[in-house]
Amino acid sequence: MSDDIYTALARTALLLERDVFGPGVDHRAIIDGLRATTVRVLADRRNVATPAGQTALVTLFGQLAMIGLQIDLDVPEIPLVAEQPPLRGGQLLGGLLDYADDLMPGGSSNPGTPTVTFALGDTAAPADAIRVSGTGWRADVGPRATSIAWQGDDQVGAMAAAAAAAADGLRAALPHTAERLNRPAPSAAGWRLLPERQVTLDLTDYRTRRPSRLGHVDVISGGAITNAALYALLRMPRMTTDLRIIEPELLDLSNLNRYALARRSWIDTAKTTMLSSYTRNGLSVTGVPTRFDHRAAQALAPIAEHVLVGVDHIPSRWLVQAAAPRSWIGIGASSHDFVLVSAHPSGAACAGCVHPKDDDTDGPIPTVSFVSFWAGLIQALDLTSSSRAAAQTRTRSTQVWPLGLHNPRGLHRYTQAPAPNCPLYCPMSRPEQAAA
Repeated sequence: MSDDIYTALARTALLLERDVFGPGVDHRAIIDGLRATTVRVLADRRNVATPAGQTALVTLFGQLAMIGLQIDLDVPEIPLVAEQPPLRGGQLLGGLLDYADDLMPGGSSNPGTPTVTFALGDTAAPADAIRVSGTGWRADVGPRATSIAWQGDDQVGAMAAAAAAAADGLRAALPHTAERLNRPAPSAAGWRLLPERQVTLDLTDYRTRRPSRLGHVDVISGGAITNAALYALLRMPRMTTDLRIIEPELLDLSNLNRYALARRSWIDTAKTTMLSSYTRNGLSVTGVPTRFDHRAAQALAPIAEHVLVGVDHIPSRWLVQAAAPRSWIGIGASSHDFVLVSAHPSGAACAGCVHPKDDDTDGPIPTVSFVSFWAGLIQALDLTSSSRAAAQTRTRSTQVWPLGLHNPRGLHRYTQAPAPNCPLYCPMSRPEQAAA
């Protein structure tokens, strides 16, 4: 096996070391276990004949491939009915296989005996298959999920269902990994495949009744969360916007485990160049290959009325807030198996209220594909729903536990209170200033 695969999956191996198997385990053995795991994906023609069905399949395939799994596809070859980036060409199956060959070193289409089977919608499948079902704005995932065919043009439910199902792909790989580490398979329920696990999500609260015309949006970071947010925005046909992405780095191998729009052939290319290539009618993307710091904030002024922030560095989140106090700001953050997304209208509790302390984290952050994807998906939904006529006046935060979505609070939204220890001393954190 090429050493490149161990670089590509390094962040996933780090997550499994720290959260599942314990310190000091061999990362190469973890990755060998992931690569030795095959999952099967079933979809009949009816379930991949619409934009929603094709998005469910493409998103599930991409999330599983970024985990490092081998994927046994049993799907028909039909034309794409809508663009499905990062796929190329006009065919569904051919596009998926081409993407698989251009993502992980060694590909993702070398299947063995499947450990788990996923079935889209009401596709005929074994009784223990995990159904990936839903509607335009709802997701239903699990062996007992509603058996309903994917239909329609709205694709938010499809993306949510696929991201929820991908967690079971990771769970399916852990016994193979444990065997290679000579360790017991994890006993915690969150890390095991359970036939009774059922995920049901309703995201209709984010739905807008009219097209979302967002104008100019600045995006700080071209990393994993921004990749996921743009992936989602590209699948919201009633939305128009011009994105300006500020990001200094080139794409590298270690990004491939979580960048939803990346392909291996983009390695050593500026991330802004890669993301700009996904411009389409109604959604333009331009890149500024620089780091967002005090000097850049001045050079890039005025900052747009809407800003998305996906950068890991907490002081950079504070800087964006200080540079754009009158803007709506959406901040996406993820680490290990946890996601926190906050949406800040002007004059409400600020980025410093949500992130009052710098975590001083050194080194790479452990993560896996579907965790980053949830951060970007919620960020994109917050952005599009900010265009509603009824203006948002208070900061709203969303916590997501991608491995705990079956729990009632697995995806939890709440009003963010101002923090008395806000490092930006925003007016909302100082009652006497807010009242003045």
